[in-house]
Amino acid sequence: MSRNCTSEQQGAASVPKWLERRERELTKRLNNLAMVLSEEEGNEEVPDIPDDAAETWTEEMVREYYRNGGKLPEEQLEEEEAESSVEWQLQQVKALSQVVPGGTIEENLHKRQASTRIDNVSDLKDAEVIEPGYYREACVTDGIPFRQNGLFPPGDKTLIMLSSNKQLKAFEKHLIDDDDERMILTQSSWAAGNSAAENGLDLRCFIDTSIPEDTVGAKLVAAVRFGDGASIGNG
Repeated sequence: MSRNCTSEQQGAASVPKWLERRERELTKRLNNLAMVLSEEEGNEEVPDIPDDAAETWTEEMVREYYRNGGKLPEEQLEEEEAESSVEWQLQQVKALSQVVPGGTIEENLHKRQASTRIDNVSDLKDAEVIEPGYYREACVTDGIPFRQNGLFPPGDKTLIMLSSNKQLKAFEKHLIDDDDERMILTQSSWAAGNSAAENGLDLRCFIDTSIPEDTVGAKLVAAVRFGDGASIGNG
């Protein structure tokens, strides 16, 4: 008496019993995990996982499903792919540049100043510019203009931390313009502004406004990045 087995039957017969038992236990465990997660605070409105999810998903995929409010793994993958697109990255750079005084190195790839003329200067009377308070006021008002040759990348933790502190105000070196009787940003400096960044020194300074300006111990903090131009030799 002969027996003919199909390939599916042969494949099923070749699966060890312990492996079948393991798969059943894993499926049950993932179903139980989904039940527990669904009862956690904030997950009340999240739909149950798909019927076959416990058989095909991993534990991390189940947890991610509830962490993301019911987004299926393929939807999450689409979002991650979208976030890796050039358009999305440019949007993030634009948003970050509004937070980080002087902009970021990535922004410099897509944005250029129309001219080198500096317009955001603070008008002050000649009799007032000699007072330290007016210098400080001009610096805080003007902040740090966009630096075409800035060296800070998006997401620099130190610079974002300083920029997020409401007590710290970004500023750049100012000079007294005798002709126009006002404080103006420096056009050229080896240690300040875009000219310094172009030569490999990008210094972003912040005044600590929590300390009165006429108090001994008034301070500023800064973040700095060096480029190739700051090296002893480069070639």
